[in-house]
Amino acid sequence: MKTKQTRYSINNLIYILITSLPNPFKHQLMKNLIFLFLMVTGISVAQVPTITSFTPTSGPVGTLVTVNGTNLSTATSVNIGAATAIVISKTATQVVGMVMPGAVTGAVSVTTSGGTATGGSNFTLTPTPFPGVQQGSKLLGTGNTGAAQQGYSVALSANGNTAIVGGPSDNSNQGAAWVYTRSGSTWSQQG
Repeated sequence: MKTKQTRYSINNLIYILITSLPNPFKHQLMKNLIFLFLMVTGISVAQVPTITSFTPTSGPVGTLVTVNGTNLSTATSVNIGAATAIVISKTATQVVGMVMPGAVTGAVSVTTSGGTATGGSNFTLTPTPFPGVQQGSKLLGTGNTGAAQQGYSVALSANGNTAIVGGPSDNSNQGAAWVYTRSGSTWSQQG
């Protein structure tokens, strides 16, 4: 006597399994099968970011804010106080961003390909502590060649502790820049 053999493809077996289960189990089984498929095929799914904390919780424009959480390494945007921050560094658990002009007291958020996470409290913007009087003596760089016209252009960092002074006529109009950093009320030429 011969017995009849029935062959099923993997798709047929999955279909039979899914259709024979009650509804609550179908949903979980489908999730597990999709997860298994993604693992086997090597397709990655972006993880939703989370924010657990950020420090400091207040500061002026130019402040570096460290945001701690999970799934942050693919950050595409960081907002601090409703303004897009400049991302200084990022890892899976930490993003450092600089508070930019236009920021106000408000939420801290990180956007990745997996979604957007918002911190549980607001970053409080404080006034920028501009100096009321000249800080230190006149800056006069060394190492110039000829009449440099130092001071023709000047750039100051957001926190006021780094200055770049341009001299367009230095070295037969080749131009040069002098970089200074401030510690307390003392400025020091760098390089």
